[in-house]
Amino acid sequence: MKYKWTCSACNSSNEAKSDYCLSCGCPAIADGWLIQGWKKSIEDHPEKPSLNAMSISLWGEMGILFHKTAPCPTCSMHMYIYQGKCPHCSYKLTLNERYSLIGYYKAAQNHGRKLGLIFIPIFIVVGMLINYILTN
Repeated sequence: MKYKWTCSACNSSNEAKSDYCLSCGCPAIADGWLIQGWKKSIEDHPEKPSLNAMSISLWGEMGILFHKTAPCPTCSMHMYIYQGKCPHCSYKLTLNERYSLIGYYKAAQNHGRKLGLIFIPIFIVVGMLINYILTN
């Protein structure tokens, strides 16, 4: 029995081993925000996807909503990671360039988490020291 997965952006069937949809190129592991934007990009009507409570990850963003963007390969202006065409310079990205936007965003997100893991404990310790000094 061969297992397959269905793309959430274009509803096409894909082999279990493929990481990206063979029809539209949407990543197999994508959140609702990316899938919604990828659908609009396929339709060639890129616009900002709607944000609802279900699309906001409270752990990754610590409850703070920020835009999922990366720089365009030609003009370096930031664009949404799902867009197939830069809204600033109208450059049409290849599929590999679109994947690199997603990779850039994930790397930046991981860097932010690492910084948070370093600085949050420092702020807690400093806050405790200040509290200790002020109460004594």
